[in-house]
Amino acid sequence: MILFNRTRNSTARMLDDNILLITSSLLDSMHEMELSIRVDLKDRTILDADFEMKRAPYTFCFDVADRAAGLKGFNVFEWNKVKRLYQALAGRDGCLQLADLAVEGIKIVNPSILATMYGGRAEMLKTFDRMLQGTCYSHSRPPEEKIKAAYSLVPGRLDAS
Repeated sequence: MILFNRTRNSTARMLDDNILLITSSLLDSMHEMELSIRVDLKDRTILDADFEMKRAPYTFCFDVADRAAGLKGFNVFEWNKVKRLYQALAGRDGCLQLADLAVEGIKIVNPSILATMYGGRAEMLKTFDRMLQGTCYSHSRPPEEKIKAAYSLVPGRLDAS
């Protein structure tokens, strides 16, 4: 017997050359909600955020839906972004689920940008390495080793776009 079920989903779309739209949604046994943020890639900040809470466990949960507006101007590349997101969106006057959605959405900004890079997979992997160096076992290895390992998993030439 399933007691609880939760699914999160995040997508990224380029709206134009410099605007990225990130949409994160959560659906579980008690919640249904979606957060959309538009990110200006030139200045690395959130232009605006829309949060729609469709279902929540309590009627007063809907009172915090406007907290997402506080994301405007947030720098998506700052170092302590996760901590700052939870401080801004969760806590006594916020919503933990909203904060979780914001964190999930911000996590896909970097790989989304990498998907648009010129220079092929090798350049993409080098850039990815600079951003994630030291964050886990794989990203603690030398870039050349990762390029070789990535290449062995993906058929085709590394310098192909």
